[in-house]
Amino acid sequence: MKKSTLLSATLLVVFAAFLLYGYAHPPALPEPLQSVTTAPNATAITFATSNISTMQPLADAFMRQNPDISIHLTDLSISAPASSEDAAQYTQTLRAAIYKSDVIQADEVPRSLLREGVLLDLNPLMQADATFDPNDIFPRAIQTVEGRVYTMPSTLWVWFLAYDRDAIRNAGIAEPLALDSWDDLARVAGQLARRNGAAITRYGMLDLGGNHTLAGALAQNPLDSAAAIEPDVERWQRLIATGAILPFDTTSQTWMSDYQQMMAARKAAMWDAMMLPVDPSERPDIPIGLAAMPWVADGDMVRGGLGISAGTQHPQAAWRWVSFLTRQDLRFDQTDLQFAPVRRSVADQQGYWGMGDAIWQQAMRAALEQRQPANDERVMLRNTFALQVARAILAQHQPVGQAVADALEAYQRDRLAMEQRPAATARPFQVDAPPVAAAGATPITFAVPPMRMAALARLADVFNREHPESFITLVNADQGAASDCALGEPGLPFTRTLDLQPLLDVDAATQADIPPALLALSRQSGELPTLPLALWLRALRYQADLAQARSVEIPSGVWGMGDFARAVDALGGQEGASYAFVVRPGDASYWVRQFGGAGAALRLNSPEALAAMQALRDLARASARDLPPMGTPEYASAARSASSALWFDAPTGDSIYSSLGGTLSWLALAPPPGDPARLSADDIEISVVLAISAQSDHGEACWPWLRYLGAQPVAIPPERFPARRSLATGADWAATAAAGSAQVYAAYAPLLAQQHPAATPQVARSAVDRLLLGALDASLHGDNLAQALDDAQKRYEQVLACLARSPDDWACSPE
Repeated sequence: MKKSTLLSATLLVVFAAFLLYGYAHPPALPEPLQSVTTAPNATAITFATSNISTMQPLADAFMRQNPDISIHLTDLSISAPASSEDAAQYTQTLRAAIYKSDVIQADEVPRSLLREGVLLDLNPLMQADATFDPNDIFPRAIQTVEGRVYTMPSTLWVWFLAYDRDAIRNAGIAEPLALDSWDDLARVAGQLARRNGAAITRYGMLDLGGNHTLAGALAQNPLDSAAAIEPDVERWQRLIATGAILPFDTTSQTWMSDYQQMMAARKAAMWDAMMLPVDPSERPDIPIGLAAMPWVADGDMVRGGLGISAGTQHPQAAWRWVSFLTRQDLRFDQTDLQFAPVRRSVADQQGYWGMGDAIWQQAMRAALEQRQPANDERVMLRNTFALQVARAILAQHQPVGQAVADALEAYQRDRLAMEQRPAATARPFQVDAPPVAAAGATPITFAVPPMRMAALARLADVFNREHPESFITLVNADQGAASDCALGEPGLPFTRTLDLQPLLDVDAATQADIPPALLALSRQSGELPTLPLALWLRALRYQADLAQARSVEIPSGVWGMGDFARAVDALGGQEGASYAFVVRPGDASYWVRQFGGAGAALRLNSPEALAAMQALRDLARASARDLPPMGTPEYASAARSASSALWFDAPTGDSIYSSLGGTLSWLALAPPPGDPARLSADDIEISVVLAISAQSDHGEACWPWLRYLGAQPVAIPPERFPARRSLATGADWAATAAAGSAQVYAAYAPLLAQQHPAATPQVARSAVDRLLLGALDASLHGDNLAQALDDAQKRYEQVLACLARSPDDWACSPE
């Protein structure tokens, strides 16, 4: 796997984070959500946002000015998806919010939702509002999609190109840079490139992967024949060959710090402004200018902002709230030169134009006066075509003819499907008024991590209807310090928790439903500070379709080292997986515990441990030859993002598949190879917990809600197991769990039934993992494995001696 792919993925995450809101999530405030008093017959508008701490004071100000409208904030803490894999969960969460909220604030809006007609076209509302001055809105703020305006940005973000001003001046290029098209950018990049014979001494521009400049090179191409496309692609290739453009995938220097060093050494004249260090003190000590990037087509997501649900019963009131927000300066970072207010009047009133120098002012003013090109689906298909061609040439080293032919076939197929797709028929729906607590109900605030908010909100609505004696209000965990109870994964927003053992003692049904081992692992100093909700069990995950295609049977019961080795061998080198098997943190210690003899985890150099590690080394050597050295950040990134045929799930859930937000039919689980009797508490991690604040006045009132959550399948995160036995063995959860989950749980049932499961202290367990992984890596690079394990055992004994003096001290962990 090329490290450049890893950097591209990292940049996608950064780009998505900046795309729409234009400001980072504000710092957490300890106060819970505050209620607002309005007129008795006020129109209720529900507003879904991830920035409650910022929006609540604005809502209060709006309601003071508009007493006939009450704003009810609900949490929508989802981030723009960084890849296509997690787009399905994003779409599902956003759709649910739109169906329940009058107004939403979202990073991006999937085109599929717009085709469903779930958002209103804002044009009629703007035209009907006599107080709305369209000339006060910067032209860049208005984005049309298929002729409609679905969202109004809460702030503007301009994609800037940063450049070395000395390089620009020395090349005789006037400032500010006027880059109205990608041809302009290519021309300037070519002027700035420098060569010394065959060597490139300065690149004109560092590109974000190649597809952006290629999309520009193809901007005027009708994309109707390979013969007409190939010359433009070859022109783009010449820009790379001459040093005008340096895409990430054409160099071995793939880490951001390397590119920043190139900037400082003046080996590049222009680059994406997001590549600059966040800390101004760490930026290159050279004069830097900014220029707006030419427009690039969007992907399957449309840039978002503030949108009004098509189901709202109060469109005019919802628009008044949206219009009010555009009159606020919602830039969180008031020093970031890439963000701007939506309105001219706000920019003038806030002294915005005094932020930067004259060059920046000219560039920003020019950018804000640009009108966005129509963001139609055909434009998105063109950008997808450019991306496919760029990846084929840069990452797969395909010839131009093959890359263009393959991408053109996909483009024509997708375009035909788009043209033949029946017009979407909007399904009418209605946003209900926000629920209110019954008279005398006990108010309970429940803190929830952002991405769990939408799923648990539906459960809270059901619970509130079924239990009118209390009323659950969900708050973002970042603002949950004063909440009554919370869900933690596993961190909690409050520092002191209520001992739940007395509540559990009088709830025999719940106590009997939670395996004793989980309660034992949850206890601290004789108390039960948290109630387990979901857990990770070490299991083998594999690509079921690949195994089926190769006629490889993955055992669902007990299987040994030889069975596993044969499965790895059969799945190696097949299409659909970069590697057959990748060793990840924790795997080596598990392998030694299972196949290294009794007590081998504490004698890392025993003959049995040596034999087990030799077998694991042979597997690693055969299935993943070209991975970076183990223990390095490069290896960790590769192991996370590699497409493996089979692998052990990590307790932190950091495999590439863990963030998809749902069970995938082509992924399945199996019990880990080895003897189930040798499974230990080290193979279990309680990953989601429930807790009650010790400072809550409604602690006991929280208990029915916590008990209710534990029995709901939707409360269990994807790829985790329920803590409740009845749920883990029931049909409801099985219907949503990955194939093989029941067999994995059955393998752990004897361990979960133990009253006092043995567990290695966390520091010691971490030390074993690191030492064994280091010995394995040394062996893969030519060192003697027996000697490496001897060294590992000596260092482990030092760790144990340190822990004997200072229990649980992470300073004892090996370097």
